[in-house]
Amino acid sequence: MIHGFSTGSDGTAADEAAINGLIEHPLVVSAHGVFLSGSSPEGMVMELLEGADALGKVPSFVTVTRDSGPSASAKDMSRAQVMSTIWNVATALEFVHSTAKVANGDIYLHNVLKCRDGTAKVSDWGASFVYDGIMNSSPQTFESIEVLAFGRLVQDLFDWHLNIALPDSTEPAEFLGRSRGKPLEAGPFFDLMSSILQPRQNERPSFSDIKAVLSSIPEFTAGRNMTSIE
Repeated sequence: MIHGFSTGSDGTAADEAAINGLIEHPLVVSAHGVFLSGSSPEGMVMELLEGADALGKVPSFVTVTRDSGPSASAKDMSRAQVMSTIWNVATALEFVHSTAKVANGDIYLHNVLKCRDGTAKVSDWGASFVYDGIMNSSPQTFESIEVLAFGRLVQDLFDWHLNIALPDSTEPAEFLGRSRGKPLEAGPFFDLMSSILQPRQNERPSFSDIKAVLSSIPEFTAGRNMTSIE
């Protein structure tokens, strides 16, 4: 199913209600339940996240498909907070892709919420879709597109908060007039980001591969036991 009830890019409420039954995870903002009108979804009961704020600002007419900067509540994230956020987002996306073959379709920091307790969660599944066994395409085709979007999210975190430039062979360093910082040091994370931020779609890692690499890096191993970014 790709937006099985809709001809638009964001699907319908029925699409989103169906998807929400597949993505239950502690690091995913999803519905507790759906209430019906007859046999049709009428609405969803969502988790109340008091004090939750997005980590990014929505794209502008200049940035187009890139967030336009950190949100007011996330202007000064530490390295530990950045690493914890990356771990949480990777964990959430690994779950939905490997378990349900669901793509979020809208991976940006403006759709990652920092909850009051400091936990970063992936939200907004209005553009999501199930991609398994459709259009005679390999599931890897859809996952690899979302892997690149995840790479852009990580790149924004490093640009905005750490002044570190990630290896990227998909766009020039001066893209959008950004002033990128010092290069990322060599190592497993450098190699991982090089494999993500590159144009050969069939050579990008899966989210399971990404989680395996992050699990081998001490900074992310610490994040595995501390989902909070406080």
